[in-house]
Amino acid sequence: MLATVVTAVCLAAGVVARAWNLPWQSVLFLSLLGAQLGVVMGLRTRLLTRQNLFLPLAVLASALLALAALYAQPLRSVLETEPLGWSGAALATAAFMSGYLAARITRNAFREKKAAEAKS
Repeated sequence: MLATVVTAVCLAAGVVARAWNLPWQSVLFLSLLGAQLGVVMGLRTRLLTRQNLFLPLAVLASALLALAALYAQPLRSVLETEPLGWSGAALATAAFMSGYLAARITRNAFREKKAAEAKS
């Protein structure tokens, strides 16, 4: 389910970006990363535990590197990305949120299934 949601949302973001004459490759790049980070965050019960002390830092570092890929000139020329305005950033944020929500729904469904199996 998670892969289907991430794929559908990222493709939709790319189609919308192209229809709105936004740099669709950059929107797709940021949307895919945002959805993946959303899944990572959504699968965790708690964000900061002993087992994953550095997860919030890793997610923040990934997000900052993605922004650098869009706005830092040396990386932009290598990756052939373009800066995004508010609409492109909104599409990427929607992808992050959809990845997060899909992961939460999946995690909760798995937990309920496991509890039902334990009762029987």
